[in-house]
Amino acid sequence: MMPLGQRVVSLPVFLPLLLCAALGCHTMRPVEPAQLSSKTLERVWITKTDDLSIVLVDPKLRGDTLAGFVDGAYQEMPLAQARSLRAREPDYGRTALLAGTATAAAIAGFIYFENRSYVGGGEACSDDIQQQQQIDLHCGGPCPC
Repeated sequence: MMPLGQRVVSLPVFLPLLLCAALGCHTMRPVEPAQLSSKTLERVWITKTDDLSIVLVDPKLRGDTLAGFVDGAYQEMPLAQARSLRAREPDYGRTALLAGTATAAAIAGFIYFENRSYVGGGEACSDDIQQQQQIDLHCGGPCPC
């Protein structure tokens, strides 16, 4: 089990990475009303003429009427009330950029931690008196442990 102090430190690092990953993998694109009848879209984000935005799940276009589920309830609305229709789709370019950046950051981190000049070469501290005396003799006096 990880100590609480380490968990608190890693949480602020983990959440932004998760957010970046979620945002980096998708993008919103405009959808034409004709695409609703020919294409299977899971969700469509609709901005209405009164600037209200809704998410329409399992959208269908029937004549000049948009139909689907909003917050679990079936609703219909005239197409004329929709100012814009958008759908979320995978963004392979941003995903590749995110993966490349994460890989480069990981490699840079490994190189940094492996080449720190202020770490290493220190004397080991011990609770064993005999071993500590041998270390002190090696150091030429008491080691600063």
